[in-house]
Amino acid sequence: MMGNFLGDLIKNKEYRALPLSLGRGVALHREIDHFTDTHPVVLSTINKLEPYHQKYSPVVSDIFYDYLLFKNWSKYSNETVQELANWCYDVINSYQEYIPDRHQAKVKMMVKHNWLLGYGNLETLHQTFLRVKKRARFESHFEFATQHLKDGLEDFNQDFNLFFPDLIKMSTDYIEKLDK
Repeated sequence: MMGNFLGDLIKNKEYRALPLSLGRGVALHREIDHFTDTHPVVLSTINKLEPYHQKYSPVVSDIFYDYLLFKNWSKYSNETVQELANWCYDVINSYQEYIPDRHQAKVKMMVKHNWLLGYGNLETLHQTFLRVKKRARFESHFEFATQHLKDGLEDFNQDFNLFFPDLIKMSTDYIEKLDK
Protein backbone atom coordinates (compact mmCIF):
# COMPACT_ATOMS: atom_id res chain seq x y z
CA MET A 1 0.00 0.00 0.00
CA MET A 2 2.74 2.45 0.92
CA GLY A 3 4.67 1.88 -2.28
CA ASN A 4 1.49 2.37 -4.27
CA PHE A 5 0.85 5.61 -2.35
CA LEU A 6 4.38 6.80 -3.10
CA GLY A 7 3.89 6.21 -6.82
CA ASP A 8 2.92 9.81 -7.56
CA LEU A 9 5.22 11.35 -4.97
CA ILE A 10 8.66 10.11 -5.89
CA LYS A 11 11.03 10.50 -8.80
CA ASN A 12 12.79 7.64 -10.57
CA LYS A 13 16.06 8.10 -8.68
CA GLU A 14 14.14 8.00 -5.38
CA TYR A 15 12.28 4.89 -6.57
CA ARG A 16 15.53 3.02 -7.14
CA ALA A 17 16.61 3.72 -3.54
CA LEU A 18 13.49 2.21 -1.94
CA PRO A 19 13.38 -1.16 -0.20
CA LEU A 20 12.11 -3.93 -2.50
CA SER A 21 8.61 -4.10 -0.98
CA LEU A 22 8.02 -0.37 -1.47
CA GLY A 23 9.53 -0.48 -4.95
CA ARG A 24 7.07 -3.21 -5.88
CA GLY A 25 4.22 -1.00 -4.71
CA VAL A 26 5.49 1.90 -6.84
CA ALA A 27 5.75 -0.45 -9.83
CA LEU A 28 2.16 -1.59 -9.23
CA HIS A 29 1.04 2.03 -9.06
CA ARG A 30 2.69 2.78 -12.38
CA GLU A 31 1.18 -0.34 -13.95
CA ILE A 32 -2.27 0.74 -12.69
CA ASP A 33 -1.74 4.19 -14.23
CA HIS A 34 -0.78 2.68 -17.59
CA PHE A 35 -3.68 0.21 -17.54
CA THR A 36 -6.15 2.96 -16.65
CA ASP A 37 -4.80 5.39 -19.26
CA THR A 38 -5.24 2.82 -22.04
CA HIS A 39 -8.46 1.06 -20.98
CA PRO A 40 -11.27 1.42 -23.58
CA VAL A 41 -13.93 2.26 -20.98
CA VAL A 42 -11.77 4.97 -19.40
CA LEU A 43 -11.02 6.34 -22.87
CA SER A 44 -14.77 6.46 -23.50
CA THR A 45 -15.27 8.46 -20.29
CA ILE A 46 -12.48 10.83 -21.34
CA ASN A 47 -14.10 11.27 -24.76
CA LYS A 48 -17.41 12.21 -23.11
CA LEU A 49 -15.59 14.92 -21.14
CA GLU A 50 -13.48 16.18 -24.05
CA PRO A 51 -15.99 18.80 -25.31
CA TYR A 52 -15.97 20.48 -21.89
CA HIS A 53 -12.46 19.98 -20.53
CA GLN A 54 -10.31 19.40 -23.64
CA LYS A 55 -6.78 18.35 -22.69
CA TYR A 56 -7.77 18.10 -19.01
CA SER A 57 -10.42 15.45 -19.66
CA PRO A 58 -8.16 12.65 -18.33
CA VAL A 59 -7.67 14.61 -15.08
CA VAL A 60 -11.42 15.11 -14.69
CA SER A 61 -12.05 11.44 -15.47
CA ASP A 62 -9.52 10.35 -12.85
CA ILE A 63 -11.15 12.50 -10.16
CA PHE A 64 -14.62 11.30 -11.19
CA TYR A 65 -13.45 7.69 -10.82
CA ASP A 66 -12.09 8.43 -7.33
CA TYR A 67 -15.54 9.74 -6.39
CA LEU A 68 -17.27 6.77 -8.00
CA LEU A 69 -14.98 4.32 -6.21
CA PHE A 70 -16.08 5.86 -2.93
CA LYS A 71 -19.75 5.67 -3.95
CA ASN A 72 -19.44 2.04 -5.12
CA TRP A 73 -17.09 0.90 -2.37
CA SER A 74 -19.54 -1.56 -0.78
CA LYS A 75 -19.68 -3.51 -4.07
CA TYR A 76 -15.95 -4.18 -3.87
CA SER A 77 -15.14 -4.47 -0.17
CA ASN A 78 -16.67 -5.65 3.10
CA GLU A 79 -14.83 -3.02 5.12
CA THR A 80 -16.06 0.55 5.37
CA VAL A 81 -14.29 3.41 3.67
CA GLN A 82 -13.44 4.81 7.11
CA GLU A 83 -11.83 1.49 8.10
CA LEU A 84 -9.78 1.57 4.91
CA ALA A 85 -8.82 5.21 5.50
CA ASN A 86 -7.73 4.47 9.07
CA TRP A 87 -5.55 1.59 7.86
CA CYS A 88 -4.04 3.74 5.10
CA TYR A 89 -3.25 6.53 7.55
CA ASP A 90 -1.62 4.04 9.96
CA VAL A 91 0.56 2.69 7.15
CA ILE A 92 1.48 6.20 5.95
CA ASN A 93 2.43 7.22 9.48
CA SER A 94 4.59 4.08 9.81
CA TYR A 95 6.55 4.92 6.66
CA GLN A 96 6.97 8.70 7.07
CA GLU A 97 10.71 8.50 6.40
CA TYR A 98 10.07 7.45 2.80
CA ILE A 99 7.85 10.42 1.97
CA PRO A 100 9.96 13.07 0.21
CA ASP A 101 10.42 16.26 2.25
CA ARG A 102 8.63 18.28 -0.45
CA HIS A 103 5.43 16.27 0.24
CA GLN A 104 5.61 15.89 4.03
CA ALA A 105 3.36 18.83 4.92
CA LYS A 106 0.70 17.90 2.37
CA VAL A 107 0.61 14.26 3.49
CA LYS A 108 0.32 15.32 7.14
CA MET A 109 -2.64 17.54 6.19
CA MET A 110 -4.21 14.65 4.30
CA VAL A 111 -4.06 12.41 7.35
CA LYS A 112 -5.05 15.11 9.86
CA HIS A 113 -8.13 16.17 7.85
CA ASN A 114 -9.09 12.69 6.62
CA TRP A 115 -8.97 13.65 2.94
CA LEU A 116 -9.76 10.11 1.80
CA LEU A 117 -13.34 10.49 2.99
CA GLY A 118 -13.65 13.74 1.05
CA TYR A 119 -13.72 11.79 -2.20
CA GLY A 120 -17.35 10.88 -1.52
CA ASN A 121 -18.60 14.42 -1.00
CA LEU A 122 -19.62 16.55 -3.99
CA GLU A 123 -18.76 19.84 -2.29
CA THR A 124 -15.29 18.58 -1.41
CA LEU A 125 -14.96 17.28 -4.97
CA HIS A 126 -15.86 20.73 -6.28
CA GLN A 127 -13.23 22.32 -4.04
CA THR A 128 -10.69 19.80 -5.38
CA PHE A 129 -11.48 20.88 -8.93
CA LEU A 130 -11.07 24.55 -7.95
CA ARG A 131 -7.64 23.79 -6.44
CA VAL A 132 -6.59 21.89 -9.56
CA LYS A 133 -7.81 24.80 -11.72
CA LYS A 134 -5.30 27.11 -10.03
CA ARG A 135 -2.47 24.92 -11.34
CA ALA A 136 -3.88 24.56 -14.86
CA ARG A 137 -1.88 26.30 -17.56
CA PHE A 138 -4.68 26.22 -20.13
CA GLU A 139 -8.44 26.77 -20.04
CA SER A 140 -9.86 23.82 -18.12
CA HIS A 141 -13.45 24.60 -17.10
CA PHE A 142 -12.75 22.65 -13.89
CA GLU A 143 -15.31 24.84 -12.12
CA PHE A 144 -18.05 23.05 -14.11
CA ALA A 145 -16.75 19.51 -13.64
CA THR A 146 -18.89 18.65 -10.63
CA GLN A 147 -21.99 19.70 -12.55
CA HIS A 148 -20.89 17.52 -15.47
CA LEU A 149 -20.58 14.61 -13.02
CA LYS A 150 -24.09 15.24 -11.68
CA ASP A 151 -25.54 15.56 -15.18
CA GLY A 152 -23.95 12.33 -16.42
CA LEU A 153 -23.77 10.41 -13.15
CA GLU A 154 -25.59 7.29 -14.35
CA ASP A 155 -23.42 7.04 -17.47
CA PHE A 156 -20.14 7.73 -15.63
CA ASN A 157 -21.10 5.26 -12.91
CA GLN A 158 -21.79 2.59 -15.52
CA ASP A 159 -18.37 3.25 -17.09
CA PHE A 160 -16.68 2.98 -13.71
CA ASN A 161 -18.37 -0.31 -12.86
CA LEU A 162 -17.35 -1.76 -16.24
CA PHE A 163 -13.75 -0.67 -15.71
CA PHE A 164 -13.10 -1.38 -12.03
CA PRO A 165 -13.43 -5.20 -12.10
CA ASP A 166 -10.87 -5.22 -14.94
CA LEU A 167 -8.53 -3.11 -12.82
CA ILE A 168 -8.93 -5.47 -9.86
CA LYS A 169 -8.10 -8.45 -12.08
CA MET A 170 -5.09 -6.73 -13.64
CA SER A 171 -3.76 -5.73 -10.21
CA THR A 172 -4.28 -9.21 -8.77
CA ASP A 173 -2.58 -10.83 -11.76
CA TYR A 174 0.31 -8.35 -11.56
CA ILE A 175 0.87 -9.03 -7.86
CA GLU A 176 0.68 -12.80 -8.39
CA LYS A 177 3.27 -12.51 -11.16
CA LEU A 178 5.59 -10.56 -8.84
CA ASP A 179 5.20 -13.18 -6.13
CA LYS A 180 6.41 -16.01 -8.40
